[in-house]
Amino acid sequence: MIFVTADLHLNHRNIIKYCNRPFKTVEEMNKTLINNWNSKVTKEDVVFHLGDFCFGPYKEFERKLNGKIVYITKSCVASRGKFIQSYLDGLRRNIER
Repeated sequence: MIFVTADLHLNHRNIIKYCNRPFKTVEEMNKTLINNWNSKVTKEDVVFHLGDFCFGPYKEFERKLNGKIVYITKSCVASRGKFIQSYLDGLRRNIER
């Protein structure tokens, strides 16, 4: 199956306050998001993740999440043409992993 999600912000303590997320701690948020993800995504699935994935080293979280994650990041300062090329390059790199 293919899934699309965006802006998990794992390990981002302040996102709880900024976005009024219903968690008391970043550890509770991380655990809940990982459990929810893994309850739907299998190891064979592909997940396109748009935007901000995590705060800090991402490999720690990748190991805990099911599926093959394809990152599609945003760039606020790139021109449209550069953004599209950057998007395609990132997509190609992630699919080839």
